Amino acid sequence: MSAAQLAEQATLGALLLDPPAVAAVSGWLRAEDFADPWHGEVYTSIRELDAAHERGDAAAVGVALIDRHGYRVADAPRLLDLLQVVPLRPRPRHYAAMVLEGSLRRQVACHGVLLEAAALACAIEGTPHVLDAVTAQVEAAVGVAETRWALASRSAATVTPTAGRGERVVVLPPAVAADRLLTRHPAPAPGEVAAREVDLVACLIAHPDRVADVSGWLRPDALTAQAWRPVCTALLALHDAGVPIDVVTVAWEVTRGSHAHGPGPEPRELREAVEAASILDPTYTIRAVAADQLRATATRAAEALRTGAAHPGLDLRDLFGTTRLLTDTLRVAAERLDRPTPGAAPVGWEPSTTAPARLLVVGR
Repeated sequence: MSAAQLAEQATLGALLLDPPAVAAVSGWLRAEDFADPWHGEVYTSIRELDAAHERGDAAAVGVALIDRHGYRVADAPRLLDLLQVVPLRPRPRHYAAMVLEGSLRRQVACHGVLLEAAALACAIEGTPHVLDAVTAQVEAAVGVAETRWALASRSAATVTPTAGRGERVVVLPPAVAADRLLTRHPAPAPGEVAAREVDLVACLIAHPDRVADVSGWLRPDALTAQAWRPVCTALLALHDAGVPIDVVTVAWEVTRGSHAHGPGPEPRELREAVEAASILDPTYTIRAVAADQLRATATRAAEALRTGAAHPGLDLRDLFGTTRLLTDTLRVAAERLDRPTPGAAPVGWEPSTTAPARLLVVGR
């Protein structure tokens, strides 16, 4: 038995022994906060009896469970286990706050899965709209969670739930649906990501007028193709200095900065790569790398949320703040995606038979 399970049992047992105490927790504790579904059913029965102005003791709750689910599912003898774990001086409100904390931590971990799936949907569609909607809903959920935790912990500061952004409304799916989409579209192999990065840098050298489209967010140290980081550094340096960009000027700049940034590819390899990338569409090479970086950022964000949620020593308020920071970061990263030309398919992505709308239902 874990401490979280013990807290759930103690909460319900204390409420069964002192039914009027449910009034102190019913404003912020919900049935879905209990990890054990049976515990959630017990809490629902306690609240219903209280709403009907009936005493929700063990006998009454057992009858209510049997009436609703039958003898087998109700498992009324388990109510005795709840009563046995209650300490001599029970503190139901304090135990209920523990249950809520565990629930909110699980909720934050699920937000990570939804953000990963939303980033994937944006990468497939080539637009940031899905992620904009999902991050707005996640932030709204965080606002509600902050309010509930402030009530449970009796914090002096009250928190107002965050309103959704714009008029677009999204219906968040269960985390299992998001996980299925992620399983259906696994992260691209490192070699594929590096190849798209090389294509992008080489394509920008062949189309220097498009460097301005990436200069605000493309960072050389973010490239997984490490041998081409010096080329990217040289390309951006020439752009910032207003120097004409072509394969010769870039090769010369790479040589000049080789002591600080590394040698980069050989001039022959650089020239051949630029010639091969000259036929690529800069719009889609830019979007392909932006999509890769968005998915990588979402993966790191989800891992950070899962790690933070699993850390019992991390204060919930800090965890909520981290969630908001990560949603802001993902929203900015999603803005790098360009709207694709109608009828065209993005470079590096195969057509999907599963529409992202099945995962994220967006409407006005």
